Amino acid sequence: MVDSTPNKIELSESEKKLRDYNEASKLGRTIVATSKERGDRKLTPFTDEKKLSPDSLGKIGPKSAESISDAEIQSASVASFSIALETAVQITEARLNPNAPIREDINSLEQMMRCLKGGVEVAKKFGDQEAQNKVIIQETRKILAKKNTVPVDELKMEDKQILEQFNRWYGAAIKRINTSLELARSYRR
Repeated sequence: MVDSTPNKIELSESEKKLRDYNEASKLGRTIVATSKERGDRKLTPFTDEKKLSPDSLGKIGPKSAESISDAEIQSASVASFSIALETAVQITEARLNPNAPIREDINSLEQMMRCLKGGVEVAKKFGDQEAQNKVIIQETRKILAKKNTVPVDELKMEDKQILEQFNRWYGAAIKRINTSLELARSYRR
């Protein structure tokens, strides 16, 4: 009897790390590309990729297979989450001109929603609830410190307050994109 299953190609350790790194950085890269594409097309200015953290952006850039460590894979995952969180904050705080025409694209809004939900999914991969909260608090604290123009270690907020702020931002961003999707779909009918 002849084995008809295709031969599986084994990846080298460096190729596996590259695959894992690309997967960890995929969400962040998708958010940046979607934000840029929306800006290029002059759609509703919910986000601006130029305002994203340069530190986070640097952790999701292309890499060669030979130079990736496990720590870089973890950093890319945290950076992707941080970019999703920064995007949620931008969406929540976007000030739209009421006199400007509404220019929107349902596919682009759906992509923004997938990116926001992807941030939550990335957070779930950080481990148990305690590990998830640790990363959420760490990244939310950075954004709050930046907004308040204080060093991170001088931010006077309890962890519980920081988690509540994260939930407010994420909830408001998802609600805003959902509302925009509903409006855009209603125009299509």
